[in-house]
Amino acid sequence: MDKTLRNYLRSTKDDWNYITPIDFYNKYYTNPKAYKDIYLIDLRSKAEYNRGHIKGAKNIYWLNILDEKT
Repeated sequence: MDKTLRNYLRSTKDDWNYITPIDFYNKYYTNPKAYKDIYLIDLRSKAEYNRGHIKGAKNIYWLNILDEKT
């Protein structure tokens, strides 16, 4: 199954569905009740993550999501 999922991830286009940081901030981050139960994973590259991210987000690049070291 890992190989199938990895192949799917690698074939996914760059414009796949996601929530923008602004949308996340407005919908969840400003609402402590909604935010307290969220485990946030930032799927962008390390360079993009380092340019700015939501406090508490864990960075795992989306193509590496299945790597055991993450």
